[in-house]
Amino acid sequence: MVLSPFVLIGWFGHVIICYCLIRPICNTLVRTILTIIPCISFPYSTCQNFPQYDSLSLMILILCWMISIRLIHLTIFSIDKFLTFRSFLFKILWIFLPILPLKSKRDEWPIKYYLILIPVKFVSLREFWSQRYNRFIGTVLKESIFEPIHSKFSSSTIEGLTTFIISGLLHVHVAFVAFDDVSTLFPTFIFFFLHGIGCCFETKMKIQLPKYIGWILTHAFLLLTAPLVLEPSIKRGPPLLIPNPPPLVNIEWIPKLPIPNFCP
Repeated sequence: MVLSPFVLIGWFGHVIICYCLIRPICNTLVRTILTIIPCISFPYSTCQNFPQYDSLSLMILILCWMISIRLIHLTIFSIDKFLTFRSFLFKILWIFLPILPLKSKRDEWPIKYYLILIPVKFVSLREFWSQRYNRFIGTVLKESIFEPIHSKFSSSTIEGLTTFIISGLLHVHVAFVAFDDVSTLFPTFIFFFLHGIGCCFETKMKIQLPKYIGWILTHAFLLLTAPLVLEPSIKRGPPLLIPNPPPLVNIEWIPKLPIPNFCP
């Protein structure tokens, strides 16, 4: 799979145009239209004709979405009027090289960013999505969707649901490119929509549950809703896993369970 140089030039040109030409426009509606149309069309054109069951294709698709989300935030919603092009570009490039600044110099490393942070220890849906699972995508969604909407509306329900809806649309696109099966799209979106509702419910709930009860309820909710998003992968089985083997899969002394042929 080779990306066309015209696609790469188009992306880079759009970044420059967003900063130099679109961002200074005072009319919000005009600025929004000129930003969103290319940010929607570029991921679509970049990811056309990607092969099925290819992990590299899915990584490129996710990167395209992250760049578009970041561009929409910095061009339309950013309140920093004195943002330099260097800072603007670095915020885009962070997607390719995520760095987490440290408070202590004793533990400082050039790159220190954990993708998944012990996910089984979470005791609520909000903790799972905001602090534990896939912190790369979560950071972009938080900085470029959740926080800008929160600054406008100050409503945890609006920004929370909007973030999960956009995350659901991202995963719908991933499912479509990966499986080329329309029947997988609605369950995938419903999974993230239900989790958005669950997080909003936790925010509004006045009762503070004990940690062990929160752990049980959160894991039960995840187990009940997981088939919505995992079933397509399990049904494909070997056609999906053989071209994308997990790490260390070819080491014989590591015990391995057979691939299940059903989804509970």
